[in-house]
Amino acid sequence: MAKKIKFPLVIDVSSWKGTIEWHDVQPRPDLVICQASVGIQERDDLFPVHWNNLKCMQIKRGAYHVFDPDIGGRPQISNYLDAVEQAGGFDSNSISPILDSTNFQRDPRKTSLEKRLRQCLEKMEDYTGQTPIILISRRYWSFLKDRSGYYPKWANDYYLWVPWYPSDPDIYRIPPINTIPNGWYDWAIWKYEKAAIISGVKGYVSLSTLSSSYASLIGITSGGGNCSEQQKMLKIKATIVASEGIIVRRESLMNSKMLAFLAKGSKLIGDSIEFVNAHEAWLQIAKPIIGWCPIVHTGRTYLSISDGD
Repeated sequence: MAKKIKFPLVIDVSSWKGTIEWHDVQPRPDLVICQASVGIQERDDLFPVHWNNLKCMQIKRGAYHVFDPDIGGRPQISNYLDAVEQAGGFDSNSISPILDSTNFQRDPRKTSLEKRLRQCLEKMEDYTGQTPIILISRRYWSFLKDRSGYYPKWANDYYLWVPWYPSDPDIYRIPPINTIPNGWYDWAIWKYEKAAIISGVKGYVSLSTLSSSYASLIGITSGGGNCSEQQKMLKIKATIVASEGIIVRRESLMNSKMLAFLAKGSKLIGDSIEFVNAHEAWLQIAKPIIGWCPIVHTGRTYLSISDGD
C-alpha cells in the first residue's frame, strides 16, 4: 500500500541518487539534506552539485556527516567542514550542521564513543555558531549508557533527527514518546520511511518530516505540498465504546488536566496514536475537541479505532 507523504517534506540524498533535476522532483521538498562526508577522508562526489543546485532552486538545504565510531571526532569534522566550504559554505538557505550517528556496526568502548560524538558536535557548533542536529535512534543511543546505566547529560543540548520506521506511518502524526532517545524532550526531524519513491529522484529515497516548532524556527511554515495534498493526510476515526464514556485530557496521562467529558457512542477524529506500552495507548484528538483520550489503559478498552480519509 502506498504511504501518504507527510508535510513539511524532507528527503535526504547522496551520490547514490546521481544528478537530480530538482525542477522535475514532485512533490517539491521543503528541505533536502545532502551527504557531504564520511569519516576522516571520504567525501560525497556529488555533494557540491546538490548543494549548489538546491541553492539555485531556493530549496532549503542541509549537509550531513556520517560519523565513524572508530575515529576521533575533530578530524572527522575537519573533513566535513572542508567539504561544505569548498562547495560554497553555509548561508541563509542552509540549516545547521548535521551528524549522522546511525552507522555503528559494533559497540566500541562506550567512553570513547561518547567522547568522539561530543567532539564532533562541539566542533560543528564552534565553527558555525549554530546548534547541530544529531541523527540517532533510541537503540544506538543506548550504546552510550555508562556502567551505572546513565545516559549522557548533553542529549537535549542538540536538535534531534529521530529515525523511527513504523510499519504503517500513516496513522502517526508524530513519533510516540517511547521512540525518542532518552534525554530529549522533543524532536526536530522525524525520518519515518526508508524506501519511498518520489517523482524525479532515481531509486528509493528516505522520507522525513519536521516538527512544527523546528519548521517555524528555520522558516518553513506551510510545507511544500499544496492544500489538496495536505488534506490527504490520514485522519483516525474513533468511537467511544466505554460504557461510562471518557474524559478528554490535556496530555496523554490519566492524571493530566481534564478538558471535557464525552459519552459512549461519541465519534472522534484523531491525528496520531501514542503507544505507551503493550497495555496503554492514547489518541490525540482533533475533533470535536483538541486533547488526548485513552484507547486502551490497563487492559480496559475505551475506543474503537478505524482509519479513514
